[in-house]
Amino acid sequence: MGDVTEDLITTRLETLARNVEASYGEAVVVQRPDIWEVALSDAAGAGISVEWCDNGPGTHLLYVDVGRHSVTLHRDDDSVDYLEQIVRAAVTGGITESRRPGRSRLEIPLADGMTATESGYGVSFARDQPHTYPAYSTGRA
Repeated sequence: MGDVTEDLITTRLETLARNVEASYGEAVVVQRPDIWEVALSDAAGAGISVEWCDNGPGTHLLYVDVGRHSVTLHRDDDSVDYLEQIVRAAVTGGITESRRPGRSRLEIPLADGMTATESGYGVSFARDQPHTYPAYSTGRA
């Protein structure tokens, strides 16, 4: 029974990538370095990138990079729902990223009007002003 759930997760993740490609066309660059990894970026270069890595059936985690921030999620339907909201927020604009020495923070606007916050620790030595990323665009007028 567990294998069916794993297969459904794989299908949902691939559907997400295809839907973003179909919905946003030339504004989004979708790369698939291998069968389990998807990277989205803004064609104009100003929006925040989103990558996810799914190691496939039998694993329990999804690895997600949003800009320079990494998020680890359980490999389940709720996490795919959350990833869909992260992708929507990246493509439509509004994710805010802050970095402090050794720390990073994301504020992700959700469809219901709430804001999800992801905090992490890493090797950042910079102290940045919070930066809110714009919506993806083709960069053409």
